[in-house]
Amino acid sequence: MMPRESVTTLVYSNFVSHVDGGDVDEVMIAGSTVTSKLTDGTSFRTIVSDEHDMIDSLLKHRVRVAVAAVNGSSESN
Repeated sequence: MMPRESVTTLVYSNFVSHVDGGDVDEVMIAGSTVTSKLTDGTSFRTIVSDEHDMIDSLLKHRVRVAVAAVNGSSESN
């Protein structure tokens, strides 16, 4: 989904501002870490505490959302 490159860390409130502003194109959620790509191609990482409200907001703003399994965790099918 997103290229492997140096990714800066962005505080959660700035991440929310980017989402609300329509600047976020796609995100990859892995546990509490969200790696995002802006519409201008810039990537950054944010640590979140409650993904449920965030996912609703992402979908409302038409952000593509992918979720990755966290190493060591189990998934049910």
